[in-house]
Amino acid sequence: MLVHFSKMECLGQDFMVMDAVTEKIFPVPEKISKWARRCTGVGFSEFALVEPPYDPDTDFYFRVFGASGQERPLSGHASLAMGRFVRDRRLINRSRIRAGYNGGLMTLDVSDENEISANLGLPVFDPSRLGFKTKKQEKTYILEYGKKGVLVSVIGFPDVHVIVESCDLEKADAAGMGQALAALDRFSGAPQVDFMEVINRHELSLRSYRQEKGECPSSGTGAAVSAVAGFMHDILDSPVKIVSRSGTEEVCRNNDGSVSLTARVNFVFSGMVEI
Repeated sequence: MLVHFSKMECLGQDFMVMDAVTEKIFPVPEKISKWARRCTGVGFSEFALVEPPYDPDTDFYFRVFGASGQERPLSGHASLAMGRFVRDRRLINRSRIRAGYNGGLMTLDVSDENEISANLGLPVFDPSRLGFKTKKQEKTYILEYGKKGVLVSVIGFPDVHVIVESCDLEKADAAGMGQALAALDRFSGAPQVDFMEVINRHELSLRSYRQEKGECPSSGTGAAVSAVAGFMHDILDSPVKIVSRSGTEEVCRNNDGSVSLTARVNFVFSGMVEI
């Protein structure tokens, strides 16, 4: 059976997005990994699936899968891509969308033609909820790296992120330090490691490392937690412009402590695949 898909791009990350609301689509890891191949498939960073809502108070349920076909927690940029997708496919006729996902609930604003905003909810600081071994919750922790160790923040969104502040981001060994910190046994699973350099109180530069991908061109949740770390340490004020090697996005802190992410999402092409 043939099913439709759209290819979307956000800050160097590309997504294959499908509509399981009007079409019968059941995610199969082998199929997703086949489609992910850039030479013989569609080629993408992540596979995103829009499903009917599980909760009657929401409009959709969002699911995200890695290129290997395994389902993973919330991806900020994939969520923005799905927001544009449901609007472009006319699956909803409102500019405000409520979507469930495997970490909770998010609200999206799709009123702008290209820039999509998502309220990603509240960050998580409790080490026990993050699977992070430490004596008590702190704003900063010392992790083992080299002879002296490195001072970091640990925040969940909902994936666990380790945030390292750098005074010279271009010279930072993001791959080497990222790999070392992600492999520490103090975490129940490999965290994403984000390196931030504060430019001023409303702007920072960002580099992100994931164990399964290496250094990424950008990271939506990495942008969000880096801004949150800056708010927590009183070195940033909302809104914050996040500059990565593939472009810029914006993070805002809302009155209830939740965090919103805004970035441009581009439609690339659409097509059909056998499922």
